[in-house]
Amino acid sequence: MSNLKRLDRDFYRSIKNMSNEEMAAFLDRQAKLAVEDYKKEHDLSIQTDEKGKYIGMSRDLFKIIHSELIQQVQTIEYNLKIIYSKVQPGDFCDNYESIEKLNLGRIIAELKKIGNEADYLTLTEEDYRLLDEIREIRNYWCHQCYIDFGYIPNNDEREAKFQEIAEKLHFDEPRTWKLSRKIENIRLYVVKKYDKKKSHR
Repeated sequence: MSNLKRLDRDFYRSIKNMSNEEMAAFLDRQAKLAVEDYKKEHDLSIQTDEKGKYIGMSRDLFKIIHSELIQQVQTIEYNLKIIYSKVQPGDFCDNYESIEKLNLGRIIAELKKIGNEADYLTLTEEDYRLLDEIREIRNYWCHQCYIDFGYIPNNDEREAKFQEIAEKLHFDEPRTWKLSRKIENIRLYVVKKYDKKKSHR
């Protein structure tokens, strides 16, 4: 049974007269209860052994982490195009339009050339290696991962395959998260720097 208070006429009347402080405290309590309720219904923990090695995760957690990874790989590609378009001479929109259809490999190659001269492109060789993998990572998690386990008829075999894929997700997501944060910070720096240059002309 849920801990959450359901909205009915009497309850509505009681919250209608709450002060701002009372309302803030009430909402804080409700939020905590909602999290507790959700945790009871959905297992959102990664199971590991005593050495921290992955053992398993639930389907619910898989879907959340999978969604995070897709967001990260999409923003990585988009941010790289913005960075490239900003640092090139000429109009940003024209620059972006000229590379919008280019594949990620070409964008990475162009940024590598700029990176030899630009102090703001603080991407390491390890970052570039992961960027080279991003296309495969994106394609697998967008188009293949559910197919690899979803059609296995035997329950035990399907679960074993799912956990194998979930472990791969557990490996890929933190790497794309770290890289996406780094590239986002570079994008913010580049946009600010080049907008400032234009305003001083």
